[in-house]
Amino acid sequence: MPKVTTPEPKKEPEPVPPAAVAPGVENLALQVEQIPFAAHAGGMMGGPGVSFFVRGRVRAPKGSSVQVVINFAFTDGRGPLFPHPQEHHYRGLGNLLVTGSPPIMTSANVTDLASLQINPIPHYSLNLVPTGYQNSYPIAATANVFLNGVVVATSAPAPFVVQW
Repeated sequence: MPKVTTPEPKKEPEPVPPAAVAPGVENLALQVEQIPFAAHAGGMMGGPGVSFFVRGRVRAPKGSSVQVVINFAFTDGRGPLFPHPQEHHYRGLGNLLVTGSPPIMTSANVTDLASLQINPIPHYSLNLVPTGYQNSYPIAATANVFLNGVVVATSAPAPFVVQW
């Protein structure tokens, strides 16, 4: 007699998890603007200074931490800028002069970097030798985008000149 087999019931396919968001930064650009007054991050009186605007988008899963940190260097090869020894608000790793945004937790899979509030920096915080506005200092700012504490993108240097 032929053997009769009953087919096994069809299994439902396992649900496929949504594709993970591939972290990345698109169209990163830094714009620098000289301003007549830049409040000090520590609440002290400021003075003439520089504002920064970062453009671009960060792709990262909701709940990721995004931050922008801006570094400074002389464009003539003298190296990076260091804060004044008594300056505590614009001091970063390696004792370098920095400013930037506070870290934010993303609430969507895409974050517009223009929505981050970047702290301006007063000229005196750049720790340049004051010359009564007779000397010009060629400087470049670079924006670093951090995702969960790791640098994931760096902008092209944005040059500017400080009369100090």
